[in-house]
Formats: sequence, C-alpha cells, structure tokens
Amino acid sequence: MDVQRFRLAPVITLAVLAPFCAEYLLGGISLRDLVNLPFLMPLYGAAAVLIHEIVRRTGRGYPTIVGLGAAFGTFQAGLVDASMFDSGYGGFDLAGPVVPWIDWNIYWGMAFVVNHAVFSIAVPIALTEALYDHGEEHGGEHGPWLGRTGYWSTVAWLGGGFALIGTDAREVEDYWLTLPQQGFTLLLAAAFVVAAFWGDEELSPLFDNRPSQERESKKRKSRTDPPRIEQSSGSHRSSGGHRTSKDHKTGHKTTKVEGAGGYREARSFLKNRRIGRVHRAGHPPKAPSVSVTWLASSIVLLLFNLLPPSWPGVAIGIALAITTLTTGLRWSRRTGWSERHRLALVAGAITVAAPFAFVVGDFVGATDGVSMTGYAVFGVLGALLVGVAFRAQTRRAG
Repeated sequence: MDVQRFRLAPVITLAVLAPFCAEYLLGGISLRDLVNLPFLMPLYGAAAVLIHEIVRRTGRGYPTIVGLGAAFGTFQAGLVDASMFDSGYGGFDLAGPVVPWIDWNIYWGMAFVVNHAVFSIAVPIALTEALYDHGEEHGGEHGPWLGRTGYWSTVAWLGGGFALIGTDAREVEDYWLTLPQQGFTLLLAAAFVVAAFWGDEELSPLFDNRPSQERESKKRKSRTDPPRIEQSSGSHRSSGGHRTSKDHKTGHKTTKVEGAGGYREARSFLKNRRIGRVHRAGHPPKAPSVSVTWLASSIVLLLFNLLPPSWPGVAIGIALAITTLTTGLRWSRRTGWSERHRLALVAGAITVAAPFAFVVGDFVGATDGVSMTGYAVFGVLGALLVGVAFRAQTRRAG
C-alpha cells in the first residue's frame, strides 16, 4: 500500500497524549512530576505511534489496536518493570490472588493490562485520529502518518524506552523475574498479538463501522451482501446456492443447500445474520445514541475499577470484558454507528478516569494541594480534548 507522507503534528500529539492518558490522567503521576513527561514519551508515546502505524499500514481496525495495546501492557508490566509479579512494586501493597508456580498477581496483572490497552494506547490514538484524520464516513480514511525512516526510528525509540524504564525499575525495585515468569509473559503477549490480528477479521467493525476498502472489496459478496431472492412457485431460490421454502401450514421457513458452494454460502449468510450484518425482517436495528454509548462506556469502566482484588473480582472482570466485547460488536453492526460513537466510548473512559485519579492519588500518597489541583486540571483537560475532537468531527460532517 502507498504510505502517506510524514505528518508531524499527529505524531507529536499522540506521543504526548499517550503518557498523559496513561499516567497523569489516571492519577499515577501527579502534577509535581510533570517534568517526567518527556522521559515517558519513549515508552508510551513510541508504543502508541508504532501500534497506530502497524494497524493502519495493514488496513486493520480498533480491535487490533486494543489487542496490541494489551500485548504492550503485558510486556511492560511483565518484562519491563515486573509490576504484575512484584506484590510490593513501588512500595505499595498490591495484595491479590496469585497464580502458583509463576507468582503472577492475576488481579493487578489484569488491571495493568486493561488500563494500558485502553488508556495508554486506544484512547490517545482515538483522540488523535479524531483531531487530525478524515474517517471513511467523511470521504477519507485512517492511514499511516510515518514513512519508512520514521517507522524504523519509532521502533528504535520504543526499544530505548523499554531499556530506560526497565533499567530504572531494576535499580529501584531490585526484583528479578524467573525464567518461568519471563516465558509466561512472552506467551501471554504473543497470545494477545495473535488474537489482535486473527480476530480483527470478525471484530474490526467493533469501532470502525466499515472495514478498509481493500478488505471490503474482497469480502463484500460473500460476507456482507444478503442472498438475492428469486420468486418461484412455492419457494424462494437464492443466488447463493440454497433454496428457502415456506410451509404454508406452519408458516415456518426452511433452507436447503444446493451446489458445491451452497454450504459455504448458507453458512456465511447465517453467520452474518446472527452477528448483525444481515437482518431477518429487513429492518436493521439502529445503533444506540451517542449519549447511551457514553453512558455504557462509563458504567463498564466504573464497574471494572470497583472490582475487589480477589478471585471473584477476577472472574467478574473477565466476564465483564467478554460481555462488553459482545455488546460492542452487536452495536457496531447496527445502522448509524459512526466515529462519534467511538469518541463517546473515549468520553466514557475519561469520565471515569478523571474522578478516580483522586482515588489513585490517595493510594500512592500524593494528596497535597498541588497534586489534588493537578488531578482536577488533568480531568478538565481530558474533557476539553474530547470536546475539541467532537467539534472537529462535527465540522467535517457539516
């Protein structure tokens, strides 16, 4: 694919927003340590930029962004700073259920991975794209921002960030991973990578209402177009190789597969109808309103942050993630789903993160006046960014 020319503004914006959303907006680092922001950019900023480039160069969508964000969170919290294994990381009491043999603190590991996937990667990328890119619904598309030199420079930049933060963590924490812990971290990160790319074929419309033009042209006939119906006596013959007939006594319809390709066509049709691409009555349900999407995002993040550090909390967290993914998939297939809905999800995340920054600040012991003021300022700044992004999209639509 052709690579767009280098675009400096969105790259710098994303490189700054990633550490801001990951640490300052969540309350992990206070206003007193704002000077540390440039030192966090080689880690969070480079990772977000690189993931954006990989996803947009391969024509994939936000499920891949979230999946690669989870892989990044696993790698960072595992091999880089070991925070999901060290129960005393940062001098805090990270008590919770532990998986034997590898001493994996599964509750805090889950929390770190989810927060990195959402706030370190997905939220800053969504905000930056909303500010600078013209999505497909406005006659454009989300594409890469870097050329070849910029891409490989970002890879090197991220490597330097891993080395910088990893070295500092080892000197401060003096916690060294065992071989089983290192192997588990690599396997878990690899699993997220595989899921990100393998699952994108089915899940890309979760946030991108339409797949990329390249994949759309290849799959439109077999996956998105409902079978054409030809009238015949007593039955309906579809062009996809199967026959639909109606029992006049019961009113029930049955489908018979015909031809070598009929089974595949029928299976694809039934699958597409089940997940919402094709609808039974010819009246596809509408996507929820932007305000409902924002409310749902807020509730999900709120519930996740209120989970107790216990095995039931872990089980509920996993169930919540699966339910959220399934619901989001169905909503995104509905008529009217747009990039404004994606921003509503971002707005819901920031709505929860802003007040919870005060809770996190209390946990880390940063409760002085300057720090508390900083949490409020960061929350307002996050809300302003969402407002500007919504306005930019509205201006494009107009």
